[in-house]
Amino acid sequence: MSTTDCAIEARQLVKTYAVRGKKHGIRALDGLDISVPRGMIYGLLGPNGAGKSTTVKILTSLARPDSGTARVEGVDVLARPGQVRHMIGVVAQRSGADPTATGRENLILQGRLYGLRGGAVRARADELLAHLLRRHAAPPGRGPRADAPARGAVPRRAHHGPGP
Repeated sequence: MSTTDCAIEARQLVKTYAVRGKKHGIRALDGLDISVPRGMIYGLLGPNGAGKSTTVKILTSLARPDSGTARVEGVDVLARPGQVRHMIGVVAQRSGADPTATGRENLILQGRLYGLRGGAVRARADELLAHLLRRHAAPPGRGPRADAPARGAVPRRAHHGPGP
């Protein structure tokens, strides 16, 4: 598979975390090579400590490897982290949503994290809510309301990528 066919490509990724009392720290990645073709759904599976979270952190520019290269859609993660962050959407295992906030409030929060401000962020949140309600509305009296507390991945990923 050529580099141009890959949505994600990493070569020889190494990442070591310093640990007090350990001379060499803990090596989370030791020469990881990965190629994910465009359009493929790919899961990172492995036991605790296998380097799954570290790999995702590097690919999303939240951590830097000690050595190696990483590209997302052909963009070098180390040289152009802002461009990579703008292109991707990540839904982490732990929610970035506020469990006490409404769906609209969580959409506004996530929109602000993506750089939307003022009326634009409120308008986008309302647009997304209207779209979600059209597609997923439960019959009256059967299911959550748009102003109910939000859960799950929708608020975190809704501002990113193609929308309604």
